[in-house]
Amino acid sequence: MAFLPELRYHLGYEFQKRGESDPENERGVVAGLHGEFEADAGLTLEAMVELACLAGAEGQAQDRTYVTAGGMLSRAPWSFALVYAWRATDADDPALSDADDHLFQLSTGYEFTPELRLDLGYRFSRENGGATHAVGLLFTYFFDLE
Repeated sequence: MAFLPELRYHLGYEFQKRGESDPENERGVVAGLHGEFEADAGLTLEAMVELACLAGAEGQAQDRTYVTAGGMLSRAPWSFALVYAWRATDADDPALSDADDHLFQLSTGYEFTPELRLDLGYRFSRENGGATHAVGLLFTYFFDLE
């Protein structure tokens, strides 16, 4: 798109044949947008949104919808990211349950050198009526194998 040169999109389709004990094949479609915008003083904003719809999710008589939105704000050497996802499950089989799940992630990172990075993240999820919290720490060291 000429008026938004840094806007990209993706489209996809997936098919997974059912297993021996699964009642259904899984079929899905996905569509998303991703944009990167640079502001003054080296500040960069990346934003994304995605919709995925699955029929026969996990080979079962259920449909699942994912809606995800997120963004990352960065100015060297720092970055901050925020992502939210909503997952709805609509079960056709009375043995399965409908679900309305919410997932939230917040993280920050610091790049010491181009090869060394530290990230700290927090995740909150409300799935199947229960809530969980997780904290993670990631050290990354890039090196050349040549």
